[in-house]
Amino acid sequence: MYCLKCKSHTDTNDLSKTMTKNGKPCLKGNCRRCGCKKSQFVKMTQGGKVTERAPTDQMRERTPMERRLIQLNPRERQELDRRVEEGEEFGRVLQELEMDRARRAHLLRQQQGQQLPPPRPARPRQRQRELNPNAVARRNLFNN
Repeated sequence: MYCLKCKSHTDTNDLSKTMTKNGKPCLKGNCRRCGCKKSQFVKMTQGGKVTERAPTDQMRERTPMERRLIQLNPRERQELDRRVEEGEEFGRVLQELEMDRARRAHLLRQQQGQQLPPPRPARPRQRQRELNPNAVARRNLFNN
C-alpha cells in the first residue's frame, strides 16, 4: 500500500480487512518503514471476499510516450497505426499528429473569436555579472 508519509509504496504490518462506516471494504495496516497508519479501499468480489488491488511491484508510472498516446483520440490513433504500418517512423508521426491537433485548436479559437495568448518571447540572454573593481584588480595581479 502507498504510505503518505514515506511517499512510496511500502510493505505493511498488521494488515487487516475491514469495512468502513459506509460499508465499503478496505485494508488497514501500519507502514514498516515509519510505523504510520495507512489504509486502502479495495474491490469486493461476488463471493463477499475482499481483494487487494494490484501488488506494489506491478504498479508503475506511465512513461512519457504512454502519456502522449493516451491523449490521442480514436481517429488520430487509427491514423498513427496506418502510417506506421506503411513504414513511417513512429515518433515522427506522433509528433506530426500532436502538431496538427494544436493547429486545429488554435484555428478553432480564432474562429470563435477568443483572445489568443501572445506568442512566447525569446528567452533573454543572461547578462554577465558585473564584477567588483577590487576583484578585477586582484584577478589581474594573479594573472600577470
